[in-house]
Amino acid sequence: AAAFDLTTPTGLRDWAMFELTYSSGLRVSELVGVRLTDYQPLSLRLTVLGKGNRQRIVPVGTQAAAALDRYLPESRPALLAGKSSPFLF
Repeated sequence: AAAFDLTTPTGLRDWAMFELTYSSGLRVSELVGVRLTDYQPLSLRLTVLGKGNRQRIVPVGTQAAAALDRYLPESRPALLAGKSSPFLF
């Protein structure tokens, strides 16, 4: 987290993206396609649509969950600026 400026919305977002990609082994193309409804915070799982439109469930590490717990309420609303989006990032 030291590489990211966690005082800014984009810094929090970038940290969450990094942690989720690293902990879940996601490809960038998979990461940008993740929807809010794909994340299951209570079970620390993420449903991902991968290559060949194959769906798989991957674990979410505790560091990634901590980053998402900050990003979702603190950063995402500021970045969306009143708009809505089904995507996590």
